[in-house]
Order: sequence, then structure tokens, then C-alpha cells
Amino acid sequence: MYRLVDRHRVILENIKTREDAEYWGHMLIGGYYPEIPNSRAASGKLAALVGLTDYMDFYCAWGYYDLLKRGRTLEEARRILGERMARGIKQFARSLGSKKRRKRAIHPRVAANGAI
Repeated sequence: MYRLVDRHRVILENIKTREDAEYWGHMLIGGYYPEIPNSRAASGKLAALVGLTDYMDFYCAWGYYDLLKRGRTLEEARRILGERMARGIKQFARSLGSKKRRKRAIHPRVAANGAI
């Protein structure tokens, strides 16, 4: 952890608020550690590095870096990624709903000795 602090001291000095911590955490992920969103442990270590307490701030959080790099704010990035996720869920639900279920035929049970 000390090596990470030394390596990213300039970035870490920019962090004053929780939003700063989340922003710079995503910038570190995109610039140096793209594998972090795939690992709970690595997400937790990055959260601790930037001063956050929950690994979920970075776990499974793909796409932020590209939006932040293009000049979007953290709030705009959250909104855009949320809309993309909602659109994907709607398309998935629509694809599930389009399949018609087959009706099951009801067959009487036959006892072992042949009587019903």
C-alpha cells in the first residue's frame, strides 16, 4: 500500500471530498489498473487507497474512465451509465417476453399396478 501511495501521491493530494475520491479512483483504474473492476479484493484496496470504505464503489464499475476522460462530470457519468444499463435491461426483458411458452399437456398418472 505504501508503494501505491508513493506512486500516486500527486493524484492522492487532489482528494478532498468523497466525490474527489471516487473521481480519482476511476481515473486510476482507467489509467493504470483496468483489472480492478473484476476483483473485489483489488476494488477494496483501491477504495482504501483513495480514502473510501466500500469496495462496491469500484467493483463492476466499467465505463467511467472513458466518460470522465472526455470531460464528463462524475454525476453525468453515473447518469449515462445508468441509462445504458436500464436500456440493456429493457432489451433483455423484451427478448425474454417475446418467447412464447409451450403449454404443458396434462397426463393422468398411472399407478404401478395399472389402476387409475
